[in-house]
Amino acid sequence: MGDATALPYPDESFDTVGMFTMLHHVPTRALQDAILAGALRALRPGGTLIGSDSLPSDRLHQFHEGDTYNPVEPAAFLTRLQTIGFGEITVTVSDRLLFRARKTPGSGV
Repeated sequence: MGDATALPYPDESFDTVGMFTMLHHVPTRALQDAILAGALRALRPGGTLIGSDSLPSDRLHQFHEGDTYNPVEPAAFLTRLQTIGFGEITVTVSDRLLFRARKTPGSGV
């Protein structure tokens, strides 16, 4: 088991980082942002973060009873990614939250 807030990879190791339906399992927004920042650090310039997550819902809240359930607020997610240092961001809200963001030259590490 590892710690997604402290990825054990050198800076600029990957062209792509993916995270799928997992952010809502992270207990705080600060830890979610640390995971996103770690992804930025691990990406090469021009690299892409791709991901998805569930949207907030009462049904999922009940499903996660006794488990961590901290859904991402879609309206704030674009700004969060920008603040962390990502560029060329696309956030789509449909039956789930979909996102794509790039590490632009000079961002992050």
